[in-house]
Amino acid sequence: MDLDNEQFNITDTAPEPESDNFPWVEATQIASIAGLVITILGFLLNYFCFITAGQLPESSSARLMKYLAVWDSISSMQDGVFNLGLKAFGVNLASFTRVGCKLFYWHSWASSITASYHIVAMAVDRVLAIKAPFWHREHSSAKLVNKVTVFIAFFFYLFTLPVLYFYDIVPKEDSKCLADWDNYPKFFGYYGMATNYAVFSGIPFVILLGANWVFISALINKPSVEKPKAENGNQRNVTEARTKVKRRDDRKERNKRSYVIMLMFLTGSYLVFSATTAANNITAIQSFGKVSADQSAFRMIITEITLILNNSVNFLFYFMSGSVFRSAFKSAILNLFGKKSPAEKNNQSVTGTTATNR
Repeated sequence: MDLDNEQFNITDTAPEPESDNFPWVEATQIASIAGLVITILGFLLNYFCFITAGQLPESSSARLMKYLAVWDSISSMQDGVFNLGLKAFGVNLASFTRVGCKLFYWHSWASSITASYHIVAMAVDRVLAIKAPFWHREHSSAKLVNKVTVFIAFFFYLFTLPVLYFYDIVPKEDSKCLADWDNYPKFFGYYGMATNYAVFSGIPFVILLGANWVFISALINKPSVEKPKAENGNQRNVTEARTKVKRRDDRKERNKRSYVIMLMFLTGSYLVFSATTAANNITAIQSFGKVSADQSAFRMIITEITLILNNSVNFLFYFMSGSVFRSAFKSAILNLFGKKSPAEKNNQSVTGTTATNR
């Protein structure tokens, strides 16, 4: 989501403070290049998430993971490559044409918000699985996940349509692509504040904070397992049955707990990045007129990098928190290079042996 001071009616009308002799312009250029590098690495990691999700057992969680990787890539590429990356080399893509200006910012806002609410969808899906397992098992399906994903994208691209109306190339601002404050100052100011601090940050922050409370409670309170009872004195069979049940339930519980831990890291990082972004925006607004324009530009670049990081690091949390994901990632990489995983070889061997015996 491309943010700038002009978004909230902060213009260059304030007196320019004295320079502090720090090379803010050079620092901004270096930070922009760093944002471009992070974006490229993040795109690669999101691609790993996408192909790995295809190797996981079919579930709403795996499908949401795949869609989140897609929207994270779209959002980070928009901000990291077409905004920061090109600006680092003196190219402002949004300022070429009026149509390009409007579409650029509209897509930037909409894709960022859509990516954020896919994290919310993953968290809500897991909360339902924890709090209403039978309902979740009965109603969760690939079709429903597809509908939810389409609805999220459609709704927020519709919600951000005013950006097409207010953003334009402003001649008095060196033909930059900015909000046209002369015609629509107050309304867009309120809309921009509400969208950025409530829709983009506030609502997801509250939902994910509540979801983390549910996740922590689920990790603390382990579910009890019903043990088979002995009948007719057949204690040996009961012992074997108990062992099988315990192994099965332990394996399922480990998988569930690892996924919950992964979601805690994922949503926790979103909370940290969102709080950092909001705090940086507020600080930038309050410091306007007290710091140089170059320093303000550097701060906004750091905010953009924070948003890009939020769209780029999910793979690390997936990989660190779950053996199931690591195993699926290994299979995905092997398939990518045309090789078969050990599990697939074993399955093929068993199938071949069965056919030979027949």
